[in-house]
Amino acid sequence: GRIEQTVAGLTTDLAAQIKQPGGQIQELLSVLSAQAADLEEIYSLTSYRLAATKAYEAILNDRIGGLRLVRLEGFQGIRGFLGRRMTPALDSCRAFSERLTRLSERITRAGDLMRTQTEMIIQRQNRDLLRSMNSRARQQLRLQQTVERLSVAAVTYYGVGLVGYLAQALPLDVWGWDIKLVKAAAVPGIAFLVWLTIREVKAGLTSDDDDKDAD
Repeated sequence: GRIEQTVAGLTTDLAAQIKQPGGQIQELLSVLSAQAADLEEIYSLTSYRLAATKAYEAILNDRIGGLRLVRLEGFQGIRGFLGRRMTPALDSCRAFSERLTRLSERITRAGDLMRTQTEMIIQRQNRDLLRSMNSRARQQLRLQQTVERLSVAAVTYYGVGLVGYLAQALPLDVWGWDIKLVKAAAVPGIAFLVWLTIREVKAGLTSDDDDKDAD
């Protein structure tokens, strides 16, 4: 009775949790495991007795049938006499055995529902985790692109400064060149070289990662 009431309440709570989007079943699972353990203990203590009772019933019926008794007029037969006294006990044993079987089936069904619900929860968690990872990957990509642009700008700035410093040693006045124009003309070339260098470095790192994954 106690196990049946607990399993019935557990099934009701499980149905309520399944209907909720964020239902939690960890506590219900521990309760179900405890009830399954109790039921297994009861079964282990009574199974041999129930089996012995069933065997005794078969032996009794076989022995009575082998006697070939003839009922005397006005007297109760031996089969009816024993049946009236033993049938209730045998029926009780059969009912108890069927009760254990039904209860075991209910616990099994509840366990299947919990297992299905747990798998669905894990799938939702994995989906949310993948979404979070994709979002972080996009953020890292945007940050990387921003850093690359800033790196190109910074290196180009220092490169143009170096060109201007070197150009001061040249006879620009004789050639009729302005140092500002020299620096301005150097900007596209330096920026392209810096961008190309960064691209080559990234390609090399990607190739190394692919080789490691292949190994």
